[in-house]
Amino acid sequence: MRLSRLLLLLALGTVPAVGAAQRPARAATPGTPPAGIPARREFRHRETILVEYHEASGYGAVELRPALVAESPEVRVQALFTFPGRRPAAPPAQVSFAVVSTAPSARFTDAPRLSLLVDGARPIRAATVVKQVGHVPEGVRETVAARLPRATFLRLATAERATVVVDSIEIPLGETSLEALRDLASRMSPAGFEAALAAHEVTEQVEGFTRHKVLYEAGDVDSVARPTLLARARFPAGVPRTMRYVRVEFVVDTLGRVEVETLRGQSPTADAPFLAELRAVAPLWEFAPARVGGRAVRQIVRQEVVFDPLDR
Repeated sequence: MRLSRLLLLLALGTVPAVGAAQRPARAATPGTPPAGIPARREFRHRETILVEYHEASGYGAVELRPALVAESPEVRVQALFTFPGRRPAAPPAQVSFAVVSTAPSARFTDAPRLSLLVDGARPIRAATVVKQVGHVPEGVRETVAARLPRATFLRLATAERATVVVDSIEIPLGETSLEALRDLASRMSPAGFEAALAAHEVTEQVEGFTRHKVLYEAGDVDSVARPTLLARARFPAGVPRTMRYVRVEFVVDTLGRVEVETLRGQSPTADAPFLAELRAVAPLWEFAPARVGGRAVRQIVRQEVVFDPLDR
C-alpha cells in the first residue's frame, strides 16, 4: 500500500491513525452471504485484487487495483475496503471508490462531484469526495475518490449497466469492470473473504504490509519465466504499415505454456488487430516456467512486442 494511497484512505476516514482504538466488529452469522453481497464464483475478469494487512495499524484491506475502463484519455477505476484485524468479522459499512484519470491536462474541477448512474435509476450523488493530483510523464494524473455506503457500492457492483459521472464527464463501466467490482464485493462477507484468500498463492512483505495475491510476478520468484520458443506474429492486414510497439501481459503456467485467455494489451482497443495476431500464435510459445523454491509456479509476464511491417 503506497504512502499516497494510505493518505487518501486517511482523508476518506477508512483507515484509523496508528494506535487508534479499535472496536471489534460484530461477528456475522455463518452461511449465505449477507443481502446484496455476491456469492463467490469464478469471476470473468483479469484485474488484480490484493488482500493486505498493515501491522502498525492493525487493519486489513481488500483492494481492486486501478482497472482500465477507457483508453484515450486513460481512465481507471479502483475500489477498496478496510477492516480491523487480519480478517473481516462482518461486512464493511463503507467502501472507498476512485476514478483515476491520466491525460495531458487536468479534466476535473478542484472540488469535483461524483455520481453513479445505475440501471437507469436516478443518479446517486457521493457525499464525501476528495481529489489528489500528481504529475506523470503522460501529463496529469487525477484521482477522485468517494466514500460509498455499503448498500450504494453493492448497487454499483451488481448492476447490469452503470456509469460513473465526475463533474459532467460520463464514464461507462463495461462488463469486465463490473465483474471485477463484483469479485471485490464477494469478499465483503467473512465467508467470501476466506474462500477468496484460500485461492491466493503469493504472500509477501511490502513496506510494513503483509500482501496476498493470486499470481506471482517477476519480483516474487527465484527464477523468472524465460522464453525458449516464440513464434512471430504476422503484421495485421488493414492497418497502417508503420512500426508498432504493443505492450502486453499474460500468464505463463507451470508447464511453460501461455494461458491465452489471459493475454491482454495496455491499449486493448487501439491494439486490437495486433492482439488478435498475438493470440493466434501464443499457443505455440514455450517458456521455461518461473520457479520458487525449486517448484514451478504461474507468473505474469509483461513485455513489449515489436510489429515491423517489413518482416516476412
